[in-house]
Amino acid sequence: MDIVENETRVVSRHDIRQSTPWQRYMSALGWNVVTVNNAVGYCKHIPLLGSVLKFPRCPSTIDLIHVEKETQHHRAFLVKIEPTTRSSTDLERFKKHGFMPSHQSTMPTSTLQINLTQSIENLWQDVHSSTRTKINRSKKVGLEIVESDDIDAFAKVWSRSARRRGWMLGQSSNMKTLWSSFPPLTRLLLLCKDKTTLLAGVFLLFHDKTAYYMYAFTTDEGRQTPASHMLAWNAMLRSKKHGCVLFDFEGISDDSTPSSWKGFSFFKRGFGGIVVHFPSSLSKTSRWAQYLPTIATM
Repeated sequence: MDIVENETRVVSRHDIRQSTPWQRYMSALGWNVVTVNNAVGYCKHIPLLGSVLKFPRCPSTIDLIHVEKETQHHRAFLVKIEPTTRSSTDLERFKKHGFMPSHQSTMPTSTLQINLTQSIENLWQDVHSSTRTKINRSKKVGLEIVESDDIDAFAKVWSRSARRRGWMLGQSSNMKTLWSSFPPLTRLLLLCKDKTTLLAGVFLLFHDKTAYYMYAFTTDEGRQTPASHMLAWNAMLRSKKHGCVLFDFEGISDDSTPSSWKGFSFFKRGFGGIVVHFPSSLSKTSRWAQYLPTIATM
């Protein structure tokens, strides 16, 4: 893993969505894997229309001539590229190949990342005082963290929590597929409990020395406790012990996200770290397909 370090951020150059396990996951969901030199993309056939082709969190140096060949081969009427970084020179290169910036991305355009190469003492000092207070309180009331491999039970509780918040459902099956697509040493379920009650849970994935905070839930009982704060802090420490140098909270609110993101984004920001902004996606759409309302977010 190549790590870029400066005064503000630590950035993994190889995102999990470019990994082999993620390719297995996408294949299981019905997407074909498309390799373009140094980038991995995913293509899905749409009956009667052709296909859509996307390259999530790929290098900005992606070979656009090769992308054009794949576009023609798969009869793609929509191609969406979401690079991890993008300079003005990159943008001009994309425009020359017919790609234009789009306000509709398939992934969050902002996230919170924490540099785990720091000492535990420095990580703790970076945590906001109100969050530290809640973590300390969780220790006093006897909450415990346990590991689990029961993804079915986790997905069931997560779905119940999502339903209460009015979030998009139908993720339970995808979550189980994601779990099974990654090797045992690159995935982790953590649960926070008191003596008898499940309070919170988190699903972590590890790739290229980066920990990804993929899914999390808090039960109704857990919302009355500091369980979620204790769990996130413990997830950071376990990720550091696992050998990770970066902890990615996998999305926070910005101008492109719904207002419902503000609550959990406020929670995540309590752990310090650096807000990282990704460039908007770049899309190329067949002229006739621009009038299809449902394809832009695929």
